[in-house]
Amino acid sequence: MSDRILGILLLTNLFLLAVALAVVQFYYRRMKEELKRNDELFIQSERFRELFEQTEVGLTHTDMKGRFVFLNRSAAKTLGFEMPEDLYDDRINSLQFYADPSEAEWIREQLRNGKRIKDRVIQIKGRDGRLSYVMVSLHARFDAKGNPVGFESIGHDVTDRVMLEEELANYSENLDAMVNRKTDEILGLERKKFDLEKLAAVGETVSTLVQSLAGPLSEIQDDFYYIRDNVDFDANERRMLELGHKEGLRIERLMKESLDFTRPEKLLPVSQDVHPILDHAAGWHEQEFAKRGIALLREYASGIPPVDVDFDRFSQVITNLLQNAIESVQDRQGRIVLKTEYASGDEFLRISVEDNGAGISEEDRGRLFDPFFTTKREGTGLGLPVVRKIVKALHGTIGIESRPGEGTRVRIELPVDRRPSVHDPV
Repeated sequence: MSDRILGILLLTNLFLLAVALAVVQFYYRRMKEELKRNDELFIQSERFRELFEQTEVGLTHTDMKGRFVFLNRSAAKTLGFEMPEDLYDDRINSLQFYADPSEAEWIREQLRNGKRIKDRVIQIKGRDGRLSYVMVSLHARFDAKGNPVGFESIGHDVTDRVMLEEELANYSENLDAMVNRKTDEILGLERKKFDLEKLAAVGETVSTLVQSLAGPLSEIQDDFYYIRDNVDFDANERRMLELGHKEGLRIERLMKESLDFTRPEKLLPVSQDVHPILDHAAGWHEQEFAKRGIALLREYASGIPPVDVDFDRFSQVITNLLQNAIESVQDRQGRIVLKTEYASGDEFLRISVEDNGAGISEEDRGRLFDPFFTTKREGTGLGLPVVRKIVKALHGTIGIESRPGEGTRVRIELPVDRRPSVHDPV
């Protein structure tokens, strides 16, 4: 009996052992499969982590206060940091990197209300102060009860694109401005062409008229001299005769200046010292200076370079300017300065005629070079237009500065002649 019991017990133990071994084998296989699956998950997670870290898209997760919970390296670099770990600091808040704080508050409010923000371009100010543009999409994260627990964002740097768009916009704007400017230049040239054609027609008419009137006017003047020298008149008759002669001279001057203004300027410029020309022009007014007690001062710069000028025509320029100055100043108090200025290396020689006369109002200064505009009772209004015409023909510029009651200064700038002279050392 005891042997039979022992046999049963042995069989039972063998069965239990077999079951135990089967269970162990089962769990061993299961554990092996789980370990294999864990290894695969680990490898996959490593791949995702590597993708998360190396992607150029910036990924961030913040809590409700804006503190970083996690972010990848691309997002960290956009904010001016090398490693994401540098931003896991309670003192750092994602909102501080918005260039516009009001925009940061608006975005935060939208997210708290459960709204999503998609493809919004914002300006970011990094730790080093560098500004960049990022296109972001943001949304809130919620717990199981529907309460917001943080915010997630996906963004990528679009600075190059924004800058390119700005450059294109600026280029387009500049292109429009350039087109408008060129259009204005073309229209200006067309107007100048029209004015020149009109001026040529007027010049031809004036030239014909002047030539037709020159003979009769000369005969009238000759008759005047004959009558003045051979006929006795009382004082009133002689005054009227002198007035007629004076008006005849004014008409003659008007005809000459009209002819000078309308005909093409033909100059014979020669490289020369300008001071003898100034002295020559001043010599024409010596008697009037002496008669009216006007002081003429010459302030000539030393060592000035030569300029290309036509002696006679530029002498006419200075003569006209001196005549204007004489008519502006008072007798015995008048002071006129004929000045030249030059600094070594300058491209222009400056010549000016200054007076302490009545000056010119601001309103009149803007019209001084308009043909036939004059503030003088007996002026022709062609003196200064002729002067400017000659100066422009010499590739120079002319300007007028004046204050009523203080005087006037007319400044001319002529390009200096930099060609080597035969007297220069080689």
